Parts: sequence; structure tokens; C-alpha cells
Amino acid sequence: ICFQETKAEQNQVKNIDKFVTKFPHQIWNHSKTRKGYSGTSIWSTIPFLQIFQIPDFDNEGRICAVEYNNFILLTVYTPNSKSDLSRLKERVNDWDIKFCSYCDYLKTIKPLVICGDLNVCHKDIDIYEPEKHRGNIYAGFTNEERTSFSRLLNQGYYDAFREFNKEGNNFTWWSYYKDCRARNIGWRLDYFLVDYSL
Repeated sequence: ICFQETKAEQNQVKNIDKFVTKFPHQIWNHSKTRKGYSGTSIWSTIPFLQIFQIPDFDNEGRICAVEYNNFILLTVYTPNSKSDLSRLKERVNDWDIKFCSYCDYLKTIKPLVICGDLNVCHKDIDIYEPEKHRGNIYAGFTNEERTSFSRLLNQGYYDAFREFNKEGNNFTWWSYYKDCRARNIGWRLDYFLVDYSL
């Protein structure tokens, strides 16, 4: 099980012993810069062959990566560009580039599966009313973010969901305002990206 935005360290989770019993193999990464912010974790019934060191560029607890027999599993919580896009340049010109390089490194060891909140709607089909959101005004649907995500895919990954489903109205995030979930007014921000070799 892969978690993003845990906002907690392991010792802050209530009744953690109960979960450790069911999922004895766990890795946690939390923000070094701000308590209660971001955070990722992987819980498994299967032992890890290796837990990869957190890359230097991740001081916000956004990446966990582990090795299994046939592949490496990485969970990620990609930085949001913020509603005023104040973090857009940092995200696409710094984070995305370093993240792609880190993924390339892991792929030299074994095929890689990336899952998590990548904070982008890659195609028009991944967001409700794309014509309303198109352009450079909505974080997660800017041209820069979508192009950057395409570069990651072009490094040798399938968008697993889209291999099997080409239909719209399949979302992973809904605002809690105005009954958006019930009305399916959403965004697809979460992905499994699977190495071509798998």
C-alpha cells in the first residue's frame, strides 16, 4: 500500500502497532522542513530487498522507493504548483528534472513502477470541462506541467490506467466544495506508471 500526503511521522500514527502487525515491512518519509506537511509511506506484507536512500533533492518527504524481486516500487507526492502558480517554475524546472533523473537511476537497477499523486492532469480527458481549465491559469493543468509529465512518460513508462481505459469522467480527486464528488466534477491527478519492460 502506497500513501501520499501522510502529514505524519510513524510515531504519530495512532494504533500503529496494529498496522505493523498486518504490514510488517514499512518505510516512511516525512518533511524535514515543516512538521505536518506532505509525507509518503509504503506498507507491505512482502519483505523489501532494499530500501533506497531518500534523494538529496527531497527534503519535504515526497519520495519512498523499495526494491522487490522483479521491480522497484516508488511512491511520490509531487509538489503542487499552488493556485497562484508561485511554485510552477520550481516544480517543472527543478523538481521534475531531478525526479526524472532519480527515476532513470533506479531503472538502471531494475524495472520501475511509479505510483502516487503526480499533481497533473496529463490529457484533456483527465479533467472535467477541459476547455474551462485550458491554458496557464490552473495548477495541475498548465502547459508546462503537462509537457513535463509527457517527458517523464517518454522515458519509458505506460500510464497503466490509460492502457485499459480511454474514457473520460474517471477522476481521482474532487474538491470538497459544492458536492463535487457526488457530481463527479473531478481531476485525475494520481497514476501508476509502469516500465515498458514490465
